Amino acid sequence: MEYLQKELERIYWLKMRLTSRLLMKSVKEEHDQASASGLKGAAPE
Repeated sequence: MEYLQKELERIYWLKMRLTSRLLMKSVKEEHDQASASGLKGAAPE
């Protein structure tokens, strides 16, 4: 039973880390897109 508990905790933490990394990635991409469009607007070519 204890083994199962440890395994569940491990899976839980892996999922948490993966989720937070995906969230950070999507936030960063949005930020990059926003700054890219801001740069385009600031310097018309």
